[in-house]
Amino acid sequence: MTKKAVILIIVFVLLLGVGGVFWLLGSKNESLIEEVKFESPKNFVIEDTAEGKIVENRNAGLSFKVPEGWKVEPNKDYIEEGLIDLLSPDVEINGKTNFPEQGCGIAIRIEYNETEFQLTKNIIENLDIEDSEIIEISKYSALKEIVFDNPKIGRSISVRVPVNNKLYFFETLVIPKEKERCLEEFNKFLETVSID
Repeated sequence: MTKKAVILIIVFVLLLGVGGVFWLLGSKNESLIEEVKFESPKNFVIEDTAEGKIVENRNAGLSFKVPEGWKVEPNKDYIEEGLIDLLSPDVEINGKTNFPEQGCGIAIRIEYNETEFQLTKNIIENLDIEDSEIIEISKYSALKEIVFDNPKIGRSISVRVPVNNKLYFFETLVIPKEKERCLEEFNKFLETVSID
């Protein structure tokens, strides 16, 4: 064998070895990324009762009362995330921004994500985030936080409740001209939430 052939074989073997190392490292990193699962909107059942409209998800152990006159619908833009929207009768959504221009709305979703679950529990235990507070939802500690507060768009509020390796999210965007009414509606809604 010529010297050139030996060098080519060595370079080829080295490339295979280096490529194999990168492939192994890449496949290990992929397995470190946790798959996030969401509760399907199909699992939410709406019932008209004497007390009003109730939404229940037996699979996730969740039920809540829909504010009087509001509609319930899966969010078409976030169907894979299992987002359920409660919308006041006067709500008007801007088609470009997807933000309300009038009225009130509440979004609900249930997430199965161990990392986010543990993070939320740690924040609740140590509360070290500005614009946050610990509240109680259906006898469980919950993290209520202001996600953003913009004078033109409004204030986004999120409530996360970690229970049995599930994260229950209740979120609202309160537009400036509807601030008092929508905050009151959101807080009244949270009082109706029941988690088993």
